[in-house]
Amino acid sequence: MTSDSHSPLQSFSADGEDVVLSLAVSWAGAVREQLDKVRRRVALYNSLDELYERNDGDVTMDQVAASWQAAWTAEALLVISADNLERWMKRLYIDRGREPRTPHAQLRALRNAIEHMDESEFDDDWIARPGRHQERGLGALPNASLPISTGHRTMVFGLIAHDELESIVGALIDELDRELNDYATDMIAFYREDR
Repeated sequence: MTSDSHSPLQSFSADGEDVVLSLAVSWAGAVREQLDKVRRRVALYNSLDELYERNDGDVTMDQVAASWQAAWTAEALLVISADNLERWMKRLYIDRGREPRTPHAQLRALRNAIEHMDESEFDDDWIARPGRHQERGLGALPNASLPISTGHRTMVFGLIAHDELESIVGALIDELDRELNDYATDMIAFYREDR
């Protein structure tokens, strides 16, 4: 495998659809949508939570709880989607003979913790800790725990700042966009040569 960062990631192939590229593009689309959903849901939760704490308006605890659940789930799906995008980008690099980028360690550990959270024990402070028979997931996280925070949401599960996760995702999507531009250029050149 070469690690020449200047060689194109994609060479156009007339052999048919590039499944790996297509799946990476699919995950990028899901990540873009999920990132927007997280922004909206977290902002709504923070706003409702603040109004409720100040007794300002007709906000009920049920509304705050429903908003928190929507924000939490959106963040979990964003982590899972971002991890899948990163994995398909790695596969794309390998298939193109390039050295894959170094994966974001916290992203993978967080995805594993979310995937195996059903095996966890929960304490009164809403913190997930490894269960008796849990051999994966939470153990890779700092303090082997995952806060299921109900407070102001500025960090994804207390581990990755929203801005940092956006940056990770943005870099992956930018990288894939460059790949698609290279792919389109190669495809146009291929068809022009064929005339």
